[in-house]
Parts: sequence; C-alpha cells; structure tokens
Amino acid sequence: MNWWKKALIATLILLAVDAGFALAMHQHIQKTAESTQAADIRDDKLGGLCGQILGFGTGMIWIVAYMAGKKRRAS
Repeated sequence: MNWWKKALIATLILLAVDAGFALAMHQHIQKTAESTQAADIRDDKLGGLCGQILGFGTGMIWIVAYMAGKKRRAS
C-alpha cells in the first residue's frame, strides 16, 4: 500500500476519534455547566483544543508516513 493511502486512512481515523472526543466532552460540558455563558466559554476552549489535536496529529501522520515511504523506496 502506498504511503499516502496509509496516511489518509490514519487521518480519517484521527478525525473520527477527535470528533468523538469533542462530542463526548460537549455533552459533559452541557450537563455540568453552571450557566450558558460558562458552557459557551468551555465549548470555545474545547474547539480550540480539538483543532490543535487534529492539526498536530495530521501533520505528524503525514510526515511519518512520508518518511517511512521514502525509507522503504531507498531500501
């Protein structure tokens, strides 16, 4: 399998895990928030965190997959 296909599959898995985490945490925030303003602030911070996880994870997946594919071609 090509390196980019593996990276694409891993990216889709990361996206699904990140979305699941965001959904679960959003539900938790809605149940435990003292007010709607507090829930909004916590949701904004959650969105930023999920974006950072997805951005960093996607970058790492593609870099590692490319390097592994390059190493395999050199061998």
